[in-house]
Amino acid sequence: MDTALVGIAGTVLGIIVGALLQHFLAIRMERNKKLIEAKSAAYLDFINSVVTTAIDPKKTRESLEVLTQAKMRCALLGNGAVLESMKEFYSKHGVLSSPEARAAFRNLVLAMKEDLSGPNGRSAAKALDVCLFGDE
Repeated sequence: MDTALVGIAGTVLGIIVGALLQHFLAIRMERNKKLIEAKSAAYLDFINSVVTTAIDPKKTRESLEVLTQAKMRCALLGNGAVLESMKEFYSKHGVLSSPEARAAFRNLVLAMKEDLSGPNGRSAAKALDVCLFGDE
């Protein structure tokens, strides 16, 4: 009888521990998913805003506000490489007005891509140049 109770207690304890572990892992995965979604939205808004302000030299107040908000979200959510690349772009260039500025912006986009999808993004620099700037 005692061994049957121990077996039942062990089974119940295993079920409880398994359920708790699954619950905490699900919460962690959901938090990571939301962070990736927030980063993706911030990065896309930033890239769109930089390109929009480059195309529209008038730089309306509204487009600059959108750019500033996107920049702040990237600064809050981005990893160290994104922040360093953003610092590099803004401290030396700030606009897409030269080949060096475009290279710095490409490096920033590559850092964002790497932050979202891992280290496989660096090999696509030339393809990214074509996508961003139409260069061959």
